[in-house]
Amino acid sequence: MCYSEIKSLEKLKDHITIKQYGRGCFIKRTPRDEDIRTAETGLEELKKV
Repeated sequence: MCYSEIKSLEKLKDHITIKQYGRGCFIKRTPRDEDIRTAETGLEELKKV
């Protein structure tokens, strides 16, 4: 799933890296264990940067 903010950042694709860890359904329901693990993976990668 691609959100408007991700689409708008395409103009900057030569200057930034976009990585989306969400599964696209989190906003509409309670997060599952997979959603939480995915978010934790993104946070760990961000800490390394």
